[in-house]
Amino acid sequence: MNQFIIENGKGKLFNEDDGEISVLQMEVDDPNFPLGDVTDFNTYHDLKRPEKLKGERTESSGNRLKSPNFSESEASTLKTYLNEKGMSVRSAAKQLKIPSSTAFCWQQKSLEVSDDLSRENLEVEDLLADPLG
Repeated sequence: MNQFIIENGKGKLFNEDDGEISVLQMEVDDPNFPLGDVTDFNTYHDLKRPEKLKGERTESSGNRLKSPNFSESEASTLKTYLNEKGMSVRSAAKQLKIPSSTAFCWQQKSLEVSDDLSRENLEVEDLLADPLG
């Protein structure tokens, strides 16, 4: 709502419709915006608290979460639970307090390594059994 205020020369103020008006002086008492001492636009911006910047996210490779590092002892304990105690993968993972998906991956890698080792052992046995080749 915009109005033109006119002073008549005798100190009285009038609006555009020739109605007498009075201006009330009020102090601003807001700790977040100390406007009581502001004199111009630049001073206002100097006193105003800065706005919070929205955090810019940098795209990492594939938006993947960082996986926790597990120790070698946890992997060997998992093998012990699976092979010697005959526990299931999920119950062993629960016992170690690791994700069951991690335990399944460790078991799969262990099976792959043991398959590779058994193939190499068979090749070595074949070579030892027939030295002349």
